[in-house]
Amino acid sequence: MNQKMPLVSIVVPIYDVEKYLQACIDSILAQTYLHIEIILVDDGSPDLCGSICDKNAALDGRIRVIHKENGGLSSARNAGLELATGRYIAFIDSDDTIHEKFIEVLVGLCEQYDCDIAQCDFLVLAEDSIRLSLNPLQRLAFYSGKQSVSRLCMAQDGVNYLVPWNKIYRQELFREIRYPEGRIHEDEFVAHQILWKARKVAATNQYLY
Repeated sequence: MNQKMPLVSIVVPIYDVEKYLQACIDSILAQTYLHIEIILVDDGSPDLCGSICDKNAALDGRIRVIHKENGGLSSARNAGLELATGRYIAFIDSDDTIHEKFIEVLVGLCEQYDCDIAQCDFLVLAEDSIRLSLNPLQRLAFYSGKQSVSRLCMAQDGVNYLVPWNKIYRQELFREIRYPEGRIHEDEFVAHQILWKARKVAATNQYLY
């Protein structure tokens, strides 16, 4: 492996998703970008999620597991952030899957264009939907952090700037920021702060999530 490849920490908060968890983990393990650490945060899940996490960790040394009392999504993300050692951070929801090039494409954008954040588009799929191949006509856009906050508030695709899971971030953006615990819609308390701190944000129209 090329040791110059920056390490990416992938944080997966997990609660009561036994039906979907293995597919989520499989999509992460299938990444073409190999220099990753996978942090599975079992947030006191009442089903078999904890054992699924442990079985996967026994098979792949890149996986680290946190078992904690239930504290909610923010608490789980924050626990993962505390353990993360990568240059970049990604959050994947445990009932979702990612394209095999999710990390490769987004890290490539950050490294090639010196961005603090790179984000992709996403699809909402029925369970029996076919998977689309990557669009060969990739479109890229670049914004400052302040421009990204403006798009979060006013653009038609503002949700792309709000959600945390279609992005990778330079880890230092979270140095003094954590998700508020005990809140619903916790993303709305953090997204604008992270974007505001970013020097440059890359956005691709590829459906990688």
